[in-house]
Amino acid sequence: MTPAAREPRRPGREQIMDRIPITDYESGQIRGAGAVRHLRKALRLRPGAVFLGYDGMNELRLRLVSYEDGCARVEELARRTVSPAADLTIAQCLIKGARWDAFVEKVTELGAARILPVISERTVSSASRSGDESRLARWHRIARAAAAQSAGRTPVILDPMPFGAALDRLSAAAHKFIVCFEHGAAPLGRAVPAQARFAHTALLLGPEGDFTQKEIEAARAAGFVPAHLGSRILRSETAAATASALALHAMGALDAPMPDL
Repeated sequence: MTPAAREPRRPGREQIMDRIPITDYESGQIRGAGAVRHLRKALRLRPGAVFLGYDGMNELRLRLVSYEDGCARVEELARRTVSPAADLTIAQCLIKGARWDAFVEKVTELGAARILPVISERTVSSASRSGDESRLARWHRIARAAAAQSAGRTPVILDPMPFGAALDRLSAAAHKFIVCFEHGAAPLGRAVPAQARFAHTALLLGPEGDFTQKEIEAARAAGFVPAHLGSRILRSETAAATASALALHAMGALDAPMPDL
């Protein structure tokens, strides 16, 4: 027996609507095959059903009108522009292979405003030597999908740059931290002040082999405060997600509940 189709829901504070990422939405049509299949096959939504969609920039309250020609026609009932959790830049030394993709996904989900790929002395990722522009396009696709999935804002992703250029690029940040195993470094969760939420804050994170002492000293001279994540030895992508979460928590950027639309 075919399961009964889901009845349309009336939007309201007391009800939880289905939330889906939509990465190909324009002029009242959802064209992304995955999103349409999810609406039709997984959620079994019928015309008249109301649901929430995220496109990486906006949260949308939509009413399903019909399915036709592989698309879902919808009526837009409301929208709000989604802001980053805080003005937080994650400057991460490039990581090898798919682990970089995982890094982009996780810090996007957490709410970073921008990602700055850094080429340090110990960076061994092939991306640091490649001139292939398709890598940046792939990073943007990963970030857009992660932002849509997490109801967040797609971060700005900058072109990879050498360590020294990254220090210059972040010179105007009000709060700057280099996450490393440096003697005398403070725990990051206690080093980031709550007022950092209202100013540009930057986290500089190293490659698999950590920063060289020369790089740490250069960062100190540029105004970066050394901070650590504890005694655990974390992979680079895990360290970046942990540092992002600790910083955002210290700022109070994770305190707000999901807003109504």
